[in-house]
Amino acid sequence: MSDKPVSTPPHSRCQFYLEKKKRQCRMEPLPQQTFCAQHVPQLDNERVPCPLDPNHSVFKRSLKKHLKKCNARNRNGHNVTFSSFCKFNLFIELKCEVYIDQNINVVSKEEEEHDQAKISLRDIPREKLLNLIQRVESVELEEIKECVYDHPVVRKEIERCTSISREDSGPMRHLEQQASLIGTIKKHDLLKPHSCFVELGAGRGKLLHFVRLASGDCSDFLAVDKDNTRLKFDRFHKNTEDSQLERIKADIANLVLENVPIISTRKKPIVVVGKHVCGQATDLSLACTINAMVKHKSFNKSMSERNHEQDPKSKRQKLETETDAPKEKQKEFAVGVRGIVLAPCCHQVCKWSRYCNPEYFRSLGFTPFEFRCISLMSSWAVCGTRSSKEHESDEHDQQSCSQSAQILDSKDEQETSSHVKKSWLSQKEMELIGFRCKRLIDMGRLIYLRQHGFEAWMQFYVPKSISPENVVIVAKKLE
Repeated sequence: MSDKPVSTPPHSRCQFYLEKKKRQCRMEPLPQQTFCAQHVPQLDNERVPCPLDPNHSVFKRSLKKHLKKCNARNRNGHNVTFSSFCKFNLFIELKCEVYIDQNINVVSKEEEEHDQAKISLRDIPREKLLNLIQRVESVELEEIKECVYDHPVVRKEIERCTSISREDSGPMRHLEQQASLIGTIKKHDLLKPHSCFVELGAGRGKLLHFVRLASGDCSDFLAVDKDNTRLKFDRFHKNTEDSQLERIKADIANLVLENVPIISTRKKPIVVVGKHVCGQATDLSLACTINAMVKHKSFNKSMSERNHEQDPKSKRQKLETETDAPKEKQKEFAVGVRGIVLAPCCHQVCKWSRYCNPEYFRSLGFTPFEFRCISLMSSWAVCGTRSSKEHESDEHDQQSCSQSAQILDSKDEQETSSHVKKSWLSQKEMELIGFRCKRLIDMGRLIYLRQHGFEAWMQFYVPKSISPENVVIVAKKLE
């Protein structure tokens, strides 16, 4: 960039030349100045990348003030400590919270390159895609029963909302799902007092709020989400000696659950819950829960220690020391897990490198590329028109489906590949294939839980008219 100051102020416009836009700045200049407040020359106008998020920069002179209010401050559990040793220089040290360890819950860390390539179903030959669909249909899946429950705590809120007679049915659908989920938790004897209920992907924490009302005042509650959310339901909870609520901002991929203060200090058995846990977040949630049952050896280590562990000799020495160590010490920090109730969704964004049980798909003969195709086809289960879902037998709705199919066919190649309408597949066939792809992905999750000592199954927890994503994964720890 170059500036073009003029020696005879004032000017009606700032005289700074924007090289990128090929024009002068259009802001008004400061009084008796040739430049606006943004472009006025200063001695300390050097900009530096923000140490918390290098995607944005800040004036070096304002760095200390910026770090106190940066939106990325707690995104990965960072604590910022800094000391001023010069007028315009800061020594900045980033310290992670004790419950943060980068990608600790990622199962297949070495296979992330499979997720980088962009795949479009329209580019796959018809014969190859048909063969993949036939292989998916040949896999034996467990029968899913419909188990719709209710709970008086949420039912009371539903009746209150009904009396208001809102036109928007969205809140009612969410309440029906929450009522069934809490009823499921109670049905399987997981709504016990003196527990710690953990909601992963909590958002506003409304499900956890109803769990608190249903479980009483003798349990603890932990809400985990990677984003800041307004109008949180945490404000309705008052911490007491017997009941504590804590909210942390962290990515589930980096969460060391057993080191969260409310779990490590109070040491209550945990029950993990979640409603519409999106895509790979379900896999990370399951891996996070399983890892919490065993102490993490790699927690809070320096980069030099981790690089040292990559050496084969150091790995061999580590295995020898772990086998020689007493079993009591190895399980000293294990967390007791009573059960898991997670309602997954958005299977089309699942990634091979973060899927909790890639060995299951390998045993069925599927490659990482085919796994990605299966995850994309899973969106067919929920991408139909509203009319086709509510009145599948109505002729008018069949016509609307065909019309929407023609519209989908006419769109350009920039449309999302998961919504591709194949002319040789009807809308009903696409929905059935998509549903089977979803259940195949969920089946691998069930097997993963069973391999780690859980009794796990799937069930329909609400009718499809309430939500097309109406399957919940339930798991209880075997005694």
